[in-house]
Amino acid sequence: MTGLARRIRTVMWRHTSTPFILISNTPCNGQTIGREQLARDVRVQLAKVHAATSEFHRESIDSTGAELATETLIQQGRFEVRAFGIVHREWTFRRRSRYEWVRTAAGWKIQCVEVHTEEVSPPRTWFAFG
Repeated sequence: MTGLARRIRTVMWRHTSTPFILISNTPCNGQTIGREQLARDVRVQLAKVHAATSEFHRESIDSTGAELATETLIQQGRFEVRAFGIVHREWTFRRRSRYEWVRTAAGWKIQCVEVHTEEVSPPRTWFAFG
């Protein structure tokens, strides 16, 4: 799994209905990317996703005053992509990440994401119609 796919999975599962301002994202490889690059990467990859499931468990949450909060989450999920309608690939993942939230006039927004650990299964490939 590429670093690009890791960044996509991080954004995809996390409160997709909640608007956020992601200033930076630091995947496991330590390379920090900005919001614009992440958005471009996500747009390219989302077109390939056929199915996805995800769940998370909050390990901890800490607040610094009323304007900043930090939470540590463990997320598990499954993604499936399709090509030509018959080639299917599926993988599962488990990651532990730290999220910094900041309160704005519009509500709570994600300011920064740090992926601490990530385990990705080898992809499973099969052929099927539909």
